Amino acid sequence: MSTPSLTQLSNNNTSQSDSTQGQFCTAFGTRCYRISNVHRLPPFFINLVSATDLWMFIASNGALTAGRRDAECSLFPYQTVDRIYDSAGQIGPVTLLGVDTPNGEIMWEPFGSNTNHLPHMNRHLYKSIEGDRLWFEEVREDLGLAFCMSWSTADTHGFVRTCTLRRLSGNTVRVRILDGLRNILPAGVSQRLQSLSSNLADAYKTCTLASGSTCAIYALQSQIVDLPKPVEATRASIVWSTGLPDATIALSDRNIDAFRAGEILPAEHQTRGLRGSYLLSSTVELEPEQSLDWQLVADTNLDQTQVVARCRQAQDPHAIKITREAVASSTQQLRQLVAAADGCQTSGDEATTAHHFANVLFNVMRGGTFMTDHRLPMADFS
Repeated sequence: MSTPSLTQLSNNNTSQSDSTQGQFCTAFGTRCYRISNVHRLPPFFINLVSATDLWMFIASNGALTAGRRDAECSLFPYQTVDRIYDSAGQIGPVTLLGVDTPNGEIMWEPFGSNTNHLPHMNRHLYKSIEGDRLWFEEVREDLGLAFCMSWSTADTHGFVRTCTLRRLSGNTVRVRILDGLRNILPAGVSQRLQSLSSNLADAYKTCTLASGSTCAIYALQSQIVDLPKPVEATRASIVWSTGLPDATIALSDRNIDAFRAGEILPAEHQTRGLRGSYLLSSTVELEPEQSLDWQLVADTNLDQTQVVARCRQAQDPHAIKITREAVASSTQQLRQLVAAADGCQTSGDEATTAHHFANVLFNVMRGGTFMTDHRLPMADFS
């Protein structure tokens, strides 16, 4: 069965069959490794690297944990691999698409764990050769739609999630969209606190949508200490978005089931004592071959000055372009780090070339590189 793809692949022998296959291809403007029909495989773990202290571990079913520096600065709960597999749809990204059809609305949940059996559905996974960008693609031939979600990083922005919804065939279609992130941790929730006292941590959580902005701020009312004294929480996590027209923003996930039932997602500007979420809702119409792009940008462990700067990023009318340029700059910075350790070599076998790049990359992550090639400051030895 032939399935249209959201991307145009350069390899002439790229197959769109129902079998699971892996091969190198050109997609999204770069060289990638692609696994077709990845939903037919058991979940597996992926490391998304960056040129800075941003880290992400993500499963092939979309479940993840991420943060800055280490597990103490997590943006999503830091858990064991099996628990991350089980958290798909509960922690991290969630997408619901209510598609109008002649027979009524069909609720499409891209990458949902309970939809692997659908006959006219294909899921593909792409990872850049550098290892710092990841794309999840789901094609619904019966609906004439394709949805793609990508993760990338930029030190000036944090984690960048880009979504694309494209009409592949048929007439103009109306789609109700709910898209966002669930269980966002505020700064200051340690791994031990999250593991042993997560319900207590929930009671201290507060989420506030900045006035005149799409930027939401996730913080603790105060630091959680076992002492009879107040300790101010001075750092926060943030999420902002751009690109989805006339979007309503909700800061909790308590109305997701109501959206599934056909109701409108109510806006929320502040929540207290609840797990933080960032959910966008909008209704759009797509003509044949038309695409709609939007972005969510998230970061953690930010001080007050950095939070104000991120709110200004969200208000920039060219935010999508600026974010894409920051991601491209981050990839170039990563390549420069690997090149400094002689990792950018090319052979006749692309798999060997990619393996060498990855091998050197992880060596650099463990041991670093010389700041000025192999030149040593002799003054340090005098």
